[in-house]
Amino acid sequence: PLPEILGLEIVPTTPLICQEVAFSPETILGEPPFTYAWTLRAPNGQAAASSTSESWTWQTSAATPPGNYNLELEASNVHGSDFASRSFSLVAPPPLAFTGPGGAPTADPPLDGDVQFHLQEQGASQWVWDFGDGTIETYSDPGTGRAPLHRYLAPGTYHVRVTIRNCLEPTGITSPPLTVQIQVVSLEILEFQATGGAACNSSLCAVQTLVPTTFNQAFAGGPTGFLYDWNGDGQTDQISSTPISQFVFPAPGSYWPRLTVTRAGQSVFEDHPVVIIANGGTGTPPAAPTGLSLEDLAATSLRLVWVDRATNEDSYRLDQRQGSAWVELLFLEANRREVLVEGLTPETSYVFRVRAVNLLGEGASSPVQVTTPSGGGGGLELIFADGFETGFSPWSRATLFTDDFETGDTRRWSQSQGSLAEADPSP
Repeated sequence: PLPEILGLEIVPTTPLICQEVAFSPETILGEPPFTYAWTLRAPNGQAAASSTSESWTWQTSAATPPGNYNLELEASNVHGSDFASRSFSLVAPPPLAFTGPGGAPTADPPLDGDVQFHLQEQGASQWVWDFGDGTIETYSDPGTGRAPLHRYLAPGTYHVRVTIRNCLEPTGITSPPLTVQIQVVSLEILEFQATGGAACNSSLCAVQTLVPTTFNQAFAGGPTGFLYDWNGDGQTDQISSTPISQFVFPAPGSYWPRLTVTRAGQSVFEDHPVVIIANGGTGTPPAAPTGLSLEDLAATSLRLVWVDRATNEDSYRLDQRQGSAWVELLFLEANRREVLVEGLTPETSYVFRVRAVNLLGEGASSPVQVTTPSGGGGGLELIFADGFETGFSPWSRATLFTDDFETGDTRRWSQSQGSLAEADPSP
């Protein structure tokens, strides 16, 4: 069906000079995919901006003239196109001013160190909050700029100010201070993460033995005691009145560190989110598998085999090439040498590769290409990568053959060590 644009969305609906304005279609009916041609026309009718994205933003400035603007969109698909437009007014902002009582921000009662602030003002397109604890945050969104939420990490007295500005008054003005009293902050571990000396992903970290590993740590509530169980056996290995930022893992193995912090009879703990693996100082990616070849080819399945040349892989991965990109199909355990691939489509070409992977990198095999036979068999063709460019030979477990069994011809061809042999027909 033809596209049908049901409306255009403009946020904010009546923007001010210095603000960013967002444009998007409300809904487009019809058959996707669509192409988009946006034009924003200034009060004089000239094009002020354009875009080919589905949604886009327009940043106004001190040089942007006020007045009535017209937003136009032409959306197209293979069947045709539709056109929609919407007008809006761009107006100059009022002079910067704080409009609340006394001009200072206000705050809700603190909740366990969290404070919700509020500000009444006019004319701002940027809000810079100084929360009095060394934290300064800049906001350009009116929602968060006028009502930010801030967490204080320790009890105390804090003086909060906010500076508002826009592109017409870039220096801005600063509010009187608001004094905030924080009486109680819950004891909490905000961060406990290995960084220096570790190569980490979302599930584990690779750490060399006898190399110091740095742990980033952050806390709320002013803990006074720090207890470290580095191997996760339930026994405390180190106790300190201040955080211990480095640890040297003594031997290869798997470690599950736990940090416990205390304060006046209270305690909380945090288990390290990743497993630490001391890799014995190898510090290298695994060697690539070689000799990737095919066995047991059928219309909907095949078996891939390879030579495992790595000694330090964490896993193997099977990839399929889709277009110009490789897509991971299977996650395999370390030391694998074969995999059964099922769910294939008859008479379809596929390209596969196998990768040996650890946290420090990977090694990928040469690709192998195969065309699956029809469901009835016959006419098979296998094309493979030999791995010669990696220095591996001869043709390991690779076969190239065709058959005509469906015609009654029982001759069979096979490839072995580079020689071609033809079997005699059955009598």
